[in-house]
Amino acid sequence: MQWLYSDALGGVKLYVPEEFETEAKAILALNFSEDVDAAFEEKLEICAQCQSTNFINYTKGKKPAFIVFIFLGFPLFFCKHGRKCTDCGWFKETQ
Repeated sequence: MQWLYSDALGGVKLYVPEEFETEAKAILALNFSEDVDAAFEEKLEICAQCQSTNFINYTKGKKPAFIVFIFLGFPLFFCKHGRKCTDCGWFKETQ
């Protein structure tokens, strides 16, 4: 499967029996964003360079991996997941 192309090709199709159609639509209409954010909420972080507390989740190396994926069909780079300071750009890798 070409997971990066799924949206361009029409996304994911979900098939359910007709008797579960309304229940499936109700579940898909729910917004779980706050629950996901709360589950991954971390303690207050302080930037080692500028002492800021403004951090975002960030994946380092995602753009080069995507470009290589487009040309070769598979990514060659390992991405690093972590937190990035929005004020100075300092990156802290997470495990």
